[in-house]
Order: sequence, then structure tokens, then C-alpha cells
Amino acid sequence: MDRTFRYDFSATEAAANARVLRRELYGASRWVYALVEMLPLALFATAVAGAYLGWWGDHYFTAVIVAAAIVLFWTRFVSPRLRRHVQKPAGGLLEGRTVEYEFGEDGYRIRTETFEGFQKWAGVDRVIDAKGTILFVLGFHAHFLPDRLFASAEARREF
Repeated sequence: MDRTFRYDFSATEAAANARVLRRELYGASRWVYALVEMLPLALFATAVAGAYLGWWGDHYFTAVIVAAAIVLFWTRFVSPRLRRHVQKPAGGLLEGRTVEYEFGEDGYRIRTETFEGFQKWAGVDRVIDAKGTILFVLGFHAHFLPDRLFASAEARREF
């Protein structure tokens, strides 16, 4: 099964593949995470407005303190973990650089101008055959082979 693919990295392709990967892994777009991050802020604003307008009666101080604690917890622990999943990759730094993949029975070798590594097949979580690309998923990251590397649809299926 020895196969070698060599291509110039495209940040646009990488961004498109990152969107495919997020959809496959998390089933939601980045807008869902942005809305979820706004929930504690809305809670805190409601608590402050309720305290000002007297919605909470004698419990307004407790409502504001509880809302502030939730906001603090959310921004310190939950939000950074969510943001890690949707942050933009630094693909622009690799724009135009040559990436080479060499596939073998044990795994595949990756080479760029500044990096060389070997990934065993046992470490690949799954392979996603998405429209326009093949993604090799490793945790929250993936390596991808764009369709343009294959001579035909038949060659892609064979691979």
C-alpha cells in the first residue's frame, strides 16, 4: 500500500476541512458555541436588572451573587474549553509550503520544510471520507488529503 502524496498547503483548504472536522466531531457550527458562551452574561444581566427593578424582592442580593459566581465559573472553566474547539487554526503560516505524506502498512510519514513525523495507524481515531477530502482524525486534529491529489475518482476509491 505504499503511496506518496506531495502538495502545496492551502490555508483555504485547511479552513474548509476544519469546518468539516468540527461538524463531524461536534455536530454543530461555531455559532452554537458562541451562543452558549453568552448564556452566563445574559443570566448576570437578568439578575442585575431584576435587582434594580425589584423582581427578586428580598432575594435580589443573593440572585446577583449567584449569577456572578456562575459567570466566574463559566468564564474560568467552561468557556476556555469551548473556545479550544472552535479557535481558528494557524493554517496561514503554512500557506504555500510543501506537505508530503507517505503511506505504508504501519502508518504514514508527514514531512514539511520544518517538520517530520510518523503516525501509526493505531493512533488514528477514524478516517472521514468527506466531500472533497479524506480526513485522518487524531483527537481534535486531523491530517487531510484533498481530492486534487488523486488522478480520478477511481484512484481515490482505490486508496
